[in-house]
Amino acid sequence: MNRDKNSYVPIRAFRSVESLDLRLIIFADTAEDVKRVVGKAIDQDERIKYIGWIDSKEI
Repeated sequence: MNRDKNSYVPIRAFRSVESLDLRLIIFADTAEDVKRVVGKAIDQDERIKYIGWIDSKEI
């Protein structure tokens, strides 16, 4: 995830949904500047889980 790709937009949109039945699992390598911004949003919403980068063979 990086700032140029507006990676925070889907996270912001997800957080605006109030349903507790939804989950967002993020598999991505994240730039440090994005981690600071996105990390706060992820930490504030227990429905969002950040996994990080995983090779597709491991999923």
